[in-house]
Amino acid sequence: MRTIIWLPLAALCLQAQEAPRTSLSILADHVRPGLLAYDAATSEGQPLHYEDSIRPLRGLALRISQDIVKAGPGWLALNATYRPRTEAGFRHLLNGQSDPYSSLSRDTFGYSYLACGGEWSLRRRLEGGVGLEARMEGLDRRREFTQVDPSLPAFKLEAQSHLTRAWLRAHLAHHFEGARLKPFLRAEAAWALTNRRAPAPEQLALTQDLRPLAPQFQFAMAAGIRL
Repeated sequence: MRTIIWLPLAALCLQAQEAPRTSLSILADHVRPGLLAYDAATSEGQPLHYEDSIRPLRGLALRISQDIVKAGPGWLALNATYRPRTEAGFRHLLNGQSDPYSSLSRDTFGYSYLACGGEWSLRRRLEGGVGLEARMEGLDRRREFTQVDPSLPAFKLEAQSHLTRAWLRAHLAHHFEGARLKPFLRAEAAWALTNRRAPAPEQLALTQDLRPLAPQFQFAMAAGIRL
C-alpha cells in the first residue's frame, strides 16, 4: 500500500524538477577599446602629446549554451560565443586638440572574438549568474592615406594582432514562462582579467603590436530562447 502511494508522489517530484536545456541567443554589445597616449617633441624642443582613441565598437554576437549539471540551487552550463568583426574610427588628438593631419587619412580599428566557457546561474523569474570564458580575440588596424597632391596615389597600412584572454561575466536575465520555447531577455557585463600592456615607444608604429588597444570591458543586451 505504501508503495502504491509513494510511486505517484516520486513521479510528480521528478516531473517538477527542471530539465537541462539548450539556449540560443543574440547579443547586442558595446565595447570600449584601449587608448594610446605618448609624448614627443619637435626639433625645437616643444613638447607634443599625442592621444589615439577609438570610438566605441558596437556589434552582434551569437551564443549557444547547454546545461550540464545542477550545482546546488543553480545550473552549471557550457557556452560558446562568436562575435563577427566590426570596426570603428580613430580619434587623433595633438596637445588636446584635433590633429590637423588626421583628415588626410581614414583610420579604423576592427575587433572580433570566439569564446568558450562556462557559467553558473540561479534560475528564478529573475535569473542571476556569473561565468568565466576564454576569448580568442582578433584586432586589426587599417589606415589609408590620401595625398595632398591628387596626382600621387593613395597608400595604406594594415596591422593585425591576436590574443587569448580570460574574461569574467556577470548577468541578470528575465524568463517568460508558459511557452514550450521559453524566451528570455538578458543584461550582461564582462571584464578582461588580463590587463593590456603599456605601449612601449617601438610599439607605436602602425605595423607593431595592437594588443595595447584590446578592450577591457564589454556590456551587452541579449534576447534568446531556451529550447
